[in-house]
Amino acid sequence: MILFKLTRTSKGFFKKSGWLLAELLCVFIGMYGAFILERNHEKNLDDLRSRQILEALIDEFAGYEEEISSF
Repeated sequence: MILFKLTRTSKGFFKKSGWLLAELLCVFIGMYGAFILERNHEKNLDDLRSRQILEALIDEFAGYEEEISSF
């Protein structure tokens, strides 16, 4: 009877630990995916900011070019 109880609890433990490992793996994959998406979003924002800065500089120098050519 004791042997049956021990094997039954060990099977339950391994079954529960398997589910725990599967759940931890799902959480880890989800968090890793969220960090990748956030990094990609930040990179896109940095690219947008640099394009806006370059366009502003081009517009500014175009204005200087018009003023200098008028002199």
